[in-house]
Amino acid sequence: MLKKSVLSSLPIVNRFTHRFSGPSKSYFYNFEEPAQFPNPSLVAYSPEVLDLLNIEGSEVENPLFTQIFSGTQVVDNSNPWAARYAGFQFGHWGGMLGDGRAVNIFELQSPNGIFNVQVKGTGPTLYSRGYDGRAVLRSCVREFLCSEAMSSLGVPTVRTLCLLLTGERVSRTMFGQLPQMEPGAVVCRVSKSMIRFGSFEDLAFSNRKEEMKELLRFVIENWFPHLESLSTQDQAEKLLEEVAKETSSLMAQWTTLGFVHGVMNTDNMSILSETIDYGPFGFLEEFDREFTPNTTDLPSRRYAYGKQPFIAAWNLSNLAMALSALSEDPNPSPKGYSHFFNHYSGEEYRLFAKKLGFEEISEDKFSPIVRSMVSFLKVSRADFTFFFQELAEYKLEDLERLEDCRGKVLDKILYTSPSEEVKSKFSDFITLYSQSARNEKLSESSRIELMQRTNPRYILRNYILHKCIKDAEKGDYSTIKELQELSKNPFKKNLRFEKYYGRRPKEFDDVPGCSTLSCSS
Repeated sequence: MLKKSVLSSLPIVNRFTHRFSGPSKSYFYNFEEPAQFPNPSLVAYSPEVLDLLNIEGSEVENPLFTQIFSGTQVVDNSNPWAARYAGFQFGHWGGMLGDGRAVNIFELQSPNGIFNVQVKGTGPTLYSRGYDGRAVLRSCVREFLCSEAMSSLGVPTVRTLCLLLTGERVSRTMFGQLPQMEPGAVVCRVSKSMIRFGSFEDLAFSNRKEEMKELLRFVIENWFPHLESLSTQDQAEKLLEEVAKETSSLMAQWTTLGFVHGVMNTDNMSILSETIDYGPFGFLEEFDREFTPNTTDLPSRRYAYGKQPFIAAWNLSNLAMALSALSEDPNPSPKGYSHFFNHYSGEEYRLFAKKLGFEEISEDKFSPIVRSMVSFLKVSRADFTFFFQELAEYKLEDLERLEDCRGKVLDKILYTSPSEEVKSKFSDFITLYSQSARNEKLSESSRIELMQRTNPRYILRNYILHKCIKDAEKGDYSTIKELQELSKNPFKKNLRFEKYYGRRPKEFDDVPGCSTLSCSS
């Protein structure tokens, strides 16, 4: 007897819509019918996310898989919905926003928990603000690959189950060019929750205190149950404290990986402190605190690499202001900013220490090393990823003693010939680094082993993704599959993937979608 497909009887629970089903429903979501695509087809999927959802790998061959996870076929009793929320966008209040081109098709129960399954690119919703609600292949390829890569890097993130073509062509304009027809696509996101800072901000600005209490209770019951016994005011304060701590850890991970999100609006901040909404993101290549991959963020560079921790703290202060509506104190004092920085600096130092091979070292001893490292990186604009990789290739005593060894490292990590100032700052850093390693009795073997385990060798550089997208637009999906494999173990050197370990070729320096990106997708 043939085994019955799990796709025909998915264990749907839909906690969110069941909980907020009364008269105030419109303050939380709107039921939506996803677009019925003419000919959806599967491009790629994540075996790891299939396991997370307890769906067998063979199910991807079932035509029902493509129909369901493109949003084309609505599962019985699933009642897809678009969530409502608001937010500050580029520092300005954006008012009501919501899922303008994404539909939550259901929440699914699995042995690993309950997961929100959302499809991005399924057409207009109540919150689309006049836009078409579609997505194109280039943006979906980027989100699919990066969210899974970030998971392999150990960063809390929304996951992606699959990437699908819709069979449509979608009109898009990039960088002032004339509109072009591009392949339509969708990406299926999977997360514990898609509740955002902006979910609370919307209710606060709408003066819906009772609805905010209910949303707070929902979040506490499902993800912070240890706070259930507290009063509403104490729940709000403790939730803020925990979200600030976890968000600070997330920002420290972004900083030490060189990841730049690009659009850190409050509606793009997860209440569960996960990385969400992958748009015009990028990874540092040349070290530059002012680097932003998003042309929409120019010239202010509000969301640049070096500003991300401060923006996260600012966003938390706005979440604190929203939650303060639940306080009985007539003059509440929001503490999002202080909660964040109480934890951030220590976490950043801890992660940078591991990147340099120190399992444990006090902050006061490590601070001079970090200052020297950053001083060198700023003046040299060295490649951030190569810097840590190449330091793990040599013994510190050789780097300290032999100018030739230092020269070989500089040749690998710089994009231009080193000036005398750059050479001097690198030598100063190496001297300080070596002395600290000796003082801490750090063996070379343990230093190198920890560095190789901590520092990714392979990252999704935008020029690599650009080439991958161009292949995919021609119908060649082999590069997507290869980058999936590369991202599963980004720390270990693999001869098969060494072509992805190298400087950005000069021909890509000024290519749109490579050195520059936009929110257009």
